Amino acid sequence: MRNYKSLFLLLFLLLNFSCQTNAKKESIDYGSAIISDDRQEIDAREHHYFSCEKWTEENPFGSFTELDLDENELQFKNTASSAFEGRIIIFKIKKNLNISEVSYEEWFDVIQEDRAENFEVVECGINMNLNPFEMSGQELVATYFVKVKQTTEYKWSWNKEPNFFTITGRFKCNKNMW
Repeated sequence: MRNYKSLFLLLFLLLNFSCQTNAKKESIDYGSAIISDDRQEIDAREHHYFSCEKWTEENPFGSFTELDLDENELQFKNTASSAFEGRIIIFKIKKNLNISEVSYEEWFDVIQEDRAENFEVVECGINMNLNPFEMSGQELVATYFVKVKQTTEYKWSWNKEPNFFTITGRFKCNKNMW
């Protein structure tokens, strides 16, 4: 009888440790922003130019850039939207020019309740014509790319293999716009 108890205890511990997962999200090193007038020459699915304006309810369609700069971080949010689809790309860049966070979202006017689309930025790069932490009020021009991993989770079927695609973007903000 003692052997059975030991065997059950060993089996329980083995199953318990094998079923535990690490819930931490893997951190991605996105690298640093580069101060250069060169453009990102990347073969991409889409290329976007974003004007340096804020999205408003009165003018909801178009391509917009919102910049937020404080002494430690630059955040810019690029929004492209039409009546049928849209996307948002957000970069956060630290004072030492390290890219700390990048996110990508897209949406369509058709709600598909049978599946969920997930997007994760796996690689990116950005070139800026100047260091925004050293020179404010000047014209800021940036080009970037984001490589995105898209996964689809179906409610009724097996999930598809991840799809990878690349998007490039460019914005230009004149003096005193940021």
